[in-house]
Formats: sequence, C-alpha cells, structure tokens
Amino acid sequence: MSFHKRLKIGLIFTGGGIAARHDPKTLEMVGMYDFHEWMLSVPEINLIAEIKPIPLFNIGGYEIEAKHWLKLAETIYGQLKECDGFVVTHGLDTIVYSASAVSFLLRNLGKPVIFTGSRFPPNEQEANSIVASHKNIYKNTLGGIEAKSNLINAVQAATMDIGEVCILFGSKLLRANRASAVDLFGPDIFDSGEIEPLGEVNFGLELNDHRSGRDNDKKTRLIKSIEEKVGYLKVNPVIDSESVNRRIKDRYRGIVIEPYFVGEFPSKIFKALKKATDQGMIIVAARGAFEGSIDFALYPGGQIGEDLDIISAQDMTPEATLTKLMIVLGKTKDKKNIKKMLRNDWAGEI
Repeated sequence: MSFHKRLKIGLIFTGGGIAARHDPKTLEMVGMYDFHEWMLSVPEINLIAEIKPIPLFNIGGYEIEAKHWLKLAETIYGQLKECDGFVVTHGLDTIVYSASAVSFLLRNLGKPVIFTGSRFPPNEQEANSIVASHKNIYKNTLGGIEAKSNLINAVQAATMDIGEVCILFGSKLLRANRASAVDLFGPDIFDSGEIEPLGEVNFGLELNDHRSGRDNDKKTRLIKSIEEKVGYLKVNPVIDSESVNRRIKDRYRGIVIEPYFVGEFPSKIFKALKKATDQGMIIVAARGAFEGSIDFALYPGGQIGEDLDIISAQDMTPEATLTKLMIVLGKTKDKKNIKKMLRNDWAGEI
C-alpha cells in the first residue's frame, strides 16, 4: 500500500483585514489578532497539509512598503527547501502590489505562493456582526465565512500543481501580476481581464491549463534590491508640467505614467517629459483600463510617446508595471537593458 506524502505549507502571516478586529458599526480597526489565536480559529487547514506557521509582521495592508516586499521574498526563498508551497495572508489594500512584486523578486519559481486575505476576521461571530451592520454595502459576499473559505482554499491551492505566485479570493485563483481590483464590495474583488483565472472554486478548486506547473527542480533566484525613487502619474485634464518637474527635482529614477486610452499624452506636458528623459529618467506608459494594451502608433496623441522613446508596458497592469520597474531599476542603470528587461516576460505578466 502506498501513501501520499503530506505536504508542508508555509503560512506567512502579515496581518491585514483577515487578522484585524473591527468595530462592527464604524468598521474602524480596534486591534489585531494574536497569531496563535488566529491560527486556532481556522483548524481545518491542518487537515489539508502540515502547516508551518511563519509570523512575519502584523500590519494593515495600507502600511505595506517596498521593504516588506523584500522581506516576503527573502522569507519564501529561505524556506523553499523546507516547504512545498506557501500561503501569504495579506491586507487587501496592497495585496496586488505585494504579490506582483514577489512574482518578480523570485525568478524561476517552481512552487506555489498563494496570497489571500479577507474583509472580515476569521471569527464568524465578529464577521457576521460586521456584515449585518453593513448589509447595504456587502452584497452577495460570503460574509462570516469569507476569511475561513479563502484561507482553506488558499492552503488547498498551495498543495496543487502550481508553480507561480497567485491571488486567491472568493471563487477565483488568479495570476498575481495580472490581477486588479474590480469590485470592492462583491464576492470576487479581483479579476485578471483577458487572462482567465488559473483556477476556480466550485466544490473544490479546479485548475485551468494555462497556469505554470509545479517544478521542484527549478533553481529559483532571489532579487535583493528595489529602487524606491519611482513615481506614479495618471494623465488627466488638469495635469501640469509641475507634476513631472517635481519628480525631476527630487531625482526620481523612474515614472510610471498612465496616459489616455492606449497611449495618448497632452502636448502641454511634452517639455517636462522631454526634460525628464533627457536627464536619464525612465518613463514607462501603463494602461489605465482594465483590459487592453499600450500602442503609441494607434492615435495621434501617442506621437509624444514615440518621440520621447517612452517605454510601453504593453498589456501589463499598472501594479505589475510599477513593481517590475522598481525591481528592474534596482538591478541596472543602463536604459537599453532596462527596456529589454521590461519588455521581456518574467512571470506571465505580459
């Protein structure tokens, strides 16, 4: 008789709403769960795998910074030989940024890293009290079982044939660096546009074929540096040159800019953008829509992008574009290499 190996899953705790206590009336955060108390509230995960608790930090998602991305990636990298997969509990405010960053910081990943979170704590009584107080906001959600359901399904995903960084929330398992928030109060907050979910929760988690599969023999490499002097701008009718000039003055190394539509810029910021590129600043244009791709040649307003050699993020999400640019700029200062690295697909983001 043969027995399947019981897989070991590293459960990395970073805090967020899934670990927070809230005033049910105001939704104000009034405290965080102790990690061990929190673990005891979801005993079902121990039936799925051997859980290795890894309490990393315990903060709200809105407090996450680039230094936390590095710590996450370093922690996962240090546990790759010991663990068969990982689940990261994380605040929803910045989960897409963190998950995207980790997908780039861990090159050639062959094991699953599943990010998940919740708007409600795992304690069903506390969660149901929040939902009951805000029935007009939280419609068609899993309510009191959202945290438990997401965590259980994430642990299940971490045992499966997956070799990439994902976000699991509600009924969808998504490629992390393709995910964006689409419905803040519905049952599925995140989606991935043209890229179908890697898996769907339907009486268990069913995987789709376009995921990267598990490969324990892959030699994962850890990137240890990030350039934090990177700005983010969204083109709008009241944008002015000063928005760009401030970044030049503050010696930013790069800017991700969301142009209009598929790559159009107003002429009034041309001089400022030219000054920035002349001084060596890397400017990358990221799509502003949920779907689509940057194409400077499609409409007249895109001529500025072509004239200034602004780098197209192609169909990368804004979150993936920002995190990848920060990581690329942490590796090199050569514009030719920067452009090549940004345009090459690292982890399914393009």
